[in-house]
Amino acid sequence: MAKKSIVDIELQQAERDKLLDMYKTARTKAMFINELKTGLGDNIKTNPSKVNIIKKTWYQKLLITLKKIFTTF
Repeated sequence: MAKKSIVDIELQQAERDKLLDMYKTARTKAMFINELKTGLGDNIKTNPSKVNIIKKTWYQKLLITLKKIFTTF
């Protein structure tokens, strides 16, 4: 019976940690999507044909235009 080397043990631990992170991320995504669906669902059910348009003020439009100008150079 051959002993497992320290490198093998560390590689297995790293693989388990990676798998655990993947499961945690998938679970968090699923919870977030479910929360969005349930939260938006009530709003859509109460006002199915109403669309809220958010208009920006002239000051916000000016700031966005300035940001576009200065970030292109």
